[in-house]
Amino acid sequence: MTSDGNYQWSYTLYDQGAVVAVAFTAVDASGYASGTADDFWVYWDDLTIQYSACPPPAGWSVAGSYVWQSYTYLLVSGSATAYRGLVGGALTYVANFSGVGAYAVFDSSLGVIFGVSVSGSLFTALCGGLSTPLGFLPAARYVELRPLNGFGDVIIRDQYGAILARYGCIYTAAPQFVGFRGGLLRVYNVTALG
Repeated sequence: MTSDGNYQWSYTLYDQGAVVAVAFTAVDASGYASGTADDFWVYWDDLTIQYSACPPPAGWSVAGSYVWQSYTYLLVSGSATAYRGLVGGALTYVANFSGVGAYAVFDSSLGVIFGVSVSGSLFTALCGGLSTPLGFLPAARYVELRPLNGFGDVIIRDQYGAILARYGCIYTAAPQFVGFRGGLLRVYNVTALG
């Protein structure tokens, strides 16, 4: 390597996943004594890291960082919120997801009206600024959110449709969006049903 060198490279993922960290290191393998002929200095200057990934599905918006689409899921991480407008005539929104984060109905400023927070298999119902533990539910497969004229219904079901937990939330805010907030969530599907 020469001094004042500029080095560029790219890394392409050929499988599911994401690069979540990049580390740089410099090693002087010839000697450790200060002032020797092989002594060197390393300055990290003008370091830029850019990433690119598939955008969210059509109709979805993003606030914060980072959201991208993989082969089989939507990844919502960090401080990001991925959301879309409520579907006219839909009574319930059914989602299958895993990881750490929240699935919720939001107001116009992306404040949580009601929903569920998840950390692995530990579920907590959200109602405005309040939270209520629903417990450890390792068999959970789907979460339904129903914004019903001032009453928010949260239903957690197993793979056969049996109800594992249910929570009701009375609200006065106007529901505008449904979506997800990171942590680190993998969203496999969302379906609006009327």
